Amino acid sequence: KEEEKRQEQYHQHEEQQAASTYNEDGSGSAWGHGSGGSIHDAHEEQQDTIDMYERAFRKIREATGVSDVNEVIKKIIGQESTTDNLISLTKQNQERIEKLAKQRDELRKGVEDRQYNNGSGSPNRRKAADDKEKRLNESIKYLARSRGKHDRYQTNLLNLKAGVKHLQDKLEPVRRDLNAEK
Repeated sequence: KEEEKRQEQYHQHEEQQAASTYNEDGSGSAWGHGSGGSIHDAHEEQQDTIDMYERAFRKIREATGVSDVNEVIKKIIGQESTTDNLISLTKQNQERIEKLAKQRDELRKGVEDRQYNNGSGSPNRRKAADDKEKRLNESIKYLARSRGKHDRYQTNLLNLKAGVKHLQDKLEPVRRDLNAEK
């Protein structure tokens, strides 16, 4: 707030000086000839630059909570070392993550090997289990085909029995006649 008050007083003083450099007719300068615009423009440009720096410092002060320039510099230097430390920790943690991921993969592989090997330690055991599973699937398919054939044969046998029974029934009167003649 003190800085803002000081800045306001400075602006008022500059305006009074600028007003005193002009003659009564609105022209001229403190030098008594030509235009006073170039000096005034340069001064305004300097004031704008100062204002910009003051606003920037105010923002830095608000962000860091520090009002002394030297303390701001110390904080920035401290942030650099903190940043370097964080980068170092990030690299270490990334290496640890990769190491743990590799260890996890190795453990998973070990679990799979034990599941398929049943603890025997034989690598051919998994291949043997796969071969047996393949033979089982082939046997299931063969069984399904055999059942289909069986069902067709049984249907044909029943039809054949029914046909023979029908022929028997048709031939029964002929057989009785032949037995009667004897």
